[in-house]
Amino acid sequence: MGLHYSLDVLSQKLGISKKTIYFYFQNKEMLIEHTISVKLNEFEMGFKTILKGRLHPINELKQITFFGRDSSLRTISEKTCAIPCLLPFMKRQKILS
Repeated sequence: MGLHYSLDVLSQKLGISKKTIYFYFQNKEMLIEHTISVKLNEFEMGFKTILKGRLHPINELKQITFFGRDSSLRTISEKTCAIPCLLPFMKRQKILS
């Protein structure tokens, strides 16, 4: 199980050489750590922005639950939910049909 991605495939998809990747990252582990760190920072900033917006709590919940998956609250669905454990609650509250 898990994600298996070679630097050959990554460099091909990015249209750069492996040498360019290794110029910025000493090894694959450092690339993964950096990628995770960047994504966590994006989520943190996104959540802070949502909470600073002083929305109605239900709208806050919608935005947090679907953050990073779908920017339109009109098209939320089970498939776009970033936090699946909240789906039963959202269905009971008629946030999600």
